[in-house]
Amino acid sequence: MEIRRVKIFGSGSSGNSLAIYDSHGKYIIVDVGLPYKDILRDLDYNLNNCFAILCSHDHRADHTRSLDNFIKLGIPCYGNQDVCDHHSGCR
Repeated sequence: MEIRRVKIFGSGSSGNSLAIYDSHGKYIIVDVGLPYKDILRDLDYNLNNCFAILCSHDHRADHTRSLDNFIKLGIPCYGNQDVCDHHSGCR
């Protein structure tokens, strides 16, 4: 994957989330600590090019708040053991 762009949706104690885009417009979301609707808005309500979610650690308040919403959509979600222990469907 050749990184072309990084879009930061939020960074800080109120929530962390960003998308890393490749040269074809596909992206991975790193951390989903913002409200689900806010992340969708920042992605222009288009998840078609999202190929995975990666959560760095299980802080529900600022890193994994919306993870279960993305798992329910069937988007592959990855995290360390701490994340996967608390979110069924995480790999």
